[in-house]
Amino acid sequence: KIVSRQSYGRNKIRGGIIMEKNMNFEAALKQLEDICEKLEKNDCTLDAAIELYAQGTKAVKQCNEILEEAKLQIETIDGNKEQVND
Repeated sequence: KIVSRQSYGRNKIRGGIIMEKNMNFEAALKQLEDICEKLEKNDCTLDAAIELYAQGTKAVKQCNEILEEAKLQIETIDGNKEQVND
């Protein structure tokens, strides 16, 4: 979502992008895509681009954390499956 800079409930708005807390993977990925699209348009100031880049690194970190958690869940499921088969 792109909106003006302000506080939006528990979410923060930076560079026109809503930074939602506790997003799921799809929302974090969409946010990263929105940030990349805005940066690729090359129509923002240097300060805004730096802010968007910082937001993008946070979105990447969130995506990686979510993927790591999913990986651990799958490994747990696979480990439980192997114990049942033994």
